Amino acid sequence: MKRASIFLAFVICVLSAPFNPAEAAAAADSLGPAVSPFQSDIYSFRFVTDADDAAALFVNPAGLGVRKDNSKLFGGIYQYNRIAEIPLALAGRNGGIGYLYQNTGVYTSHTYLLGVGTKLLPGLYAGTSLHWHHSDIPAPDRSPFAVDIGFLGRPHRYVSIGGLFRNVNNPRFAGGRLEESFTGGLSLRPLTERITLSGQGNFIDKTKPGWLFGGRFMVVPGIELYGSYARDYSTASPDPREEFTAGIIFALDRKATRYMARSRIGGEYDYGRYGVLVETADSYKESIFTPERYAGIVIGGTYLDEGGGFALMGDTGKDLHRVLRELEHVRKDPDIKGLIIMVKPIKGSFIGPVSANLNEIRKAVEKVRAAGKPVVALLKETAWAPELYLASAADRIVMPEESVAGMIGVSLELNRMKRLFAKLGIDWDFYTAGEYKSSFHTPYTDTTTAVQAEELQSLVDESYRLLVEGIAEGRGMSVEKVLSLADGRMFNAKEAIEEGLIDLTGRGKEAKEELGRLAGEERPDKLRTTSIARRTYREERWTPPPTVAIVGAYGSIRSGKSKRDLLRGGRTMGPETVVKQLEAAAKNPCVKAIVFRVDSGGGSAVASNDILTELRRIQEEKGIPVVISMGNIAGSGGYWISMYGDAIFADPFTLTGSIGVVFAKPVIERLYEKVGITNEVFKAGEHSDAMSASRRLTDEEMELLGGYIDGMYDYFLEHVSASRKIEMDEVKRIARGRVYFGTQALELRLIDKLGGLSDAVEHAASMAGIEDDYRTVYYKAFPGLFWHLDEGGITGAVGRSLGSILGGGGDPFDEIVSVY
Repeated sequence: MKRASIFLAFVICVLSAPFNPAEAAAAADSLGPAVSPFQSDIYSFRFVTDADDAAALFVNPAGLGVRKDNSKLFGGIYQYNRIAEIPLALAGRNGGIGYLYQNTGVYTSHTYLLGVGTKLLPGLYAGTSLHWHHSDIPAPDRSPFAVDIGFLGRPHRYVSIGGLFRNVNNPRFAGGRLEESFTGGLSLRPLTERITLSGQGNFIDKTKPGWLFGGRFMVVPGIELYGSYARDYSTASPDPREEFTAGIIFALDRKATRYMARSRIGGEYDYGRYGVLVETADSYKESIFTPERYAGIVIGGTYLDEGGGFALMGDTGKDLHRVLRELEHVRKDPDIKGLIIMVKPIKGSFIGPVSANLNEIRKAVEKVRAAGKPVVALLKETAWAPELYLASAADRIVMPEESVAGMIGVSLELNRMKRLFAKLGIDWDFYTAGEYKSSFHTPYTDTTTAVQAEELQSLVDESYRLLVEGIAEGRGMSVEKVLSLADGRMFNAKEAIEEGLIDLTGRGKEAKEELGRLAGEERPDKLRTTSIARRTYREERWTPPPTVAIVGAYGSIRSGKSKRDLLRGGRTMGPETVVKQLEAAAKNPCVKAIVFRVDSGGGSAVASNDILTELRRIQEEKGIPVVISMGNIAGSGGYWISMYGDAIFADPFTLTGSIGVVFAKPVIERLYEKVGITNEVFKAGEHSDAMSASRRLTDEEMELLGGYIDGMYDYFLEHVSASRKIEMDEVKRIARGRVYFGTQALELRLIDKLGGLSDAVEHAASMAGIEDDYRTVYYKAFPGLFWHLDEGGITGAVGRSLGSILGGGGDPFDEIVSVY
C-alpha cells in the first residue's frame, strides 16, 4: 500500500491583517490595476523556490517538473466570519489540475487551473499555468483568463532559485487589465536538508516590492516547525501589510494537514485567519509515526530484464527489475515488518528449472530474511523444482493440502532436425570455428558429438548441483537428504511436510497467521498484507546524488536499432540504439559509473564490435568505470561485448562463454525441385550469388568462408586473452564455442565475480568512490507502445503526467531515460 503522510500544523494565538468591508469595497472598485485579486493564500507561506508538489499549481508551475509521484491538496481558509478560500489540486509527473474558491466578503470567484512543468536541463525546470477566473464582480470583463510562466533552478544540493511571471498575457479585467508582475526568490539549506531558509520579492510596475521571508526546520523525522514574515504594498491601502505566519507540523503517513493562522504588526483592525490544508503524496517518507506493515508479493511466470510490454501472440515475460526493486524496498523500509511471497508456477531456464533471473530474485528474498524480517512463502498451486527453489529462501513454506511437491531434478532435451529438413528438401551450408559451437545449433545437426555430449552433461550436472545445494541451504537440510528426494519423486502435502520440503498446509489465511507468529504479533489471525509495488520515494535533495547508469542490452545482436517484436514479443539488440544509450550515459555529468546489463546469446560480429568499441571509448576517453552484469545468458556476441568490462559479474546460473564463430544458411534447391519451382539466376561475378539460398556453396566458396570464420575466431581469442589477461594457450583450451555456467566461468577467469545486478551496481559505485551516496538511472533498451510520450517536451510531459495520475509510480530505478 502506498505510504501516506499527515501533517498537522497549529498556532496557539494568531491575529492577521484586518478585514474592513469598506476598505474591501474600495479595493473592489479599483481592481483594474490589481496584480492578482485571485491569488491563493497558499502563496503567503509557500515559496516559488520550494514548491514542487501540488501546491506548485498555485505558487510556481515549474515545480511540477520536479516530482515523480502523484500529490494532492485540499483545504480551506477561514477569515473574519466566513470561509475565505477553498483550494483543490491534483498533480502527477509533469502536470496537474486545480480549483480555487474565494470569498473576499465583497465578491466570490471560482478559478480553474491547468499546469505543466518539465525539465529543460539537469537542475533547470520550466512550467506554465493557465487560470480561468469566474467572479461575480459587477463590472465588465469580470472573468479573465490569465497565464503564468515560472522557472526553477537547483544548481546545488543546498541552493534553489525560482521565479514566476504572473499575468504575462495582461488580461482585461474590471475595466482595466491585470498587471504583469515578477516574483523571484532564493532558498538555502545550510549543509542539511533539515533546515530550509527562503526569501522572495514580488515586483510590480510603479509599486514598491513586496517581500516574503521564512523557513522550516525538521526537529526529527515527522516533526517540523515553519514560519514566515510578509511585507506587501500591493493592496489599496498606502501602508504596507505586514504579517507573521507560524506553525508546527506533525508527519504521519502520506497526508499533510496544516492548521495555520497569522498575526499582523500594527493596524487598526484585527481578525483571526485560520487555515486547514491537507496535502497527500504517493511517495514514501520516513517518520517517527510510521505504522507497521506487512508486504505481499506475487511471483510467477517468466522474468526478463525490461520484461513486459505489448505482444499480440508472444510472452514478453514480467519485468525482473520491478520485482527486485520491490524486494529491496521490503528489505530497507523500516515500516515493513515481514513479507509473504505468493509463488505461482515459474518457467525454468533453457538448461534446468532455475534461470539466472530467478536466482537473482531468490537472493533478494534471502536479503529480506537476513535483514531480520520474517518471510513466508505460499505455494499457490504445485510445488515443482523452480517453485521449491524460490520458496526455500523463506522462513516457512505453506502449501494447499491438495497440492503436490517434488520433481526436483534437471533434464535437457534437444531436437536435432537435420533429417527433418532433408525430408522437406532443405539442406544446410555451415561452418563452425570451435568443436562445441554447434552443440545447440540443431537445424543442421543430426547427432551430438562425444565432446558436445560431455559439455551438455556438465551443464546439466552443474545446474543440478546448484539446485540441490540451494534447496538444502534454504531448508536447513543436508545435501545428501535433498539428493535422496531429488529423483523425480512427487509428494503429497503430508509427505512433503514429513520430508521437510514444506512446513504446513493452508492458504492465504494460514500463511498470514504464520507470518504474524514469526513477527511476534499478539493477534496473528488479524494480520493484513499490502502491496508496495507502486511505492515511490520522496527525494528531499534539490539536486540528485552522483549516478550509476544502467544500460540494458538484450536480445540477438543485429545491425540497426534495437527492436521489440510486437507480434511475438521477441527482442533484438541494435548497435545504433545501444551506442546512443551509452553516449547519453557518458555525457551525463552526474554519471560516475556505468553498469552494462547483458542478456544475449550473440549475433552479428560486426554489430557486436560496434558496441564494444563504444564501451572501450568511454573507458579510455571518459575514464568512467564500466561494470558488466550478465543476466540469463551472455554468450558468443553477448560475451564479446562484455569481455573488456572493468569487472564482470555473472549469476551462478548465467550461461556464458560460447567463444567461437558459426555460419549457417539453408539451401532450398531440392525444395524448389519438390514443389515445381524453376529458379533462374542472372548474375555478373562468379560468386555474386554465393549467399543465395537457391544453391550450395562451392568448395572454393566454402574455403573462402572458412578462412574468414577462422580469422574471426582468432580475432575473438586474441581479444579474450588481452581483456581477461589469460594466456593464449589457455584461451584456446577453454574457448572452442563451449558454454559454461557462471560458477564454471569464474573458475576459468572468464568473469570476475558471482552476483546479480545489485551487486554490480554496488561494485560500480565503489569503483567510482560514491558508494555512500548515489542513485541509479536506467537507460531503456526498447521503446514502449507509445514511445513518443517518453520523449521530452510538452507532449512528453503531458503523457507522463496523465500516466502518473492514472496509475503510474513504482519505477524500478530512481530515474528512467528513454534513448532510441
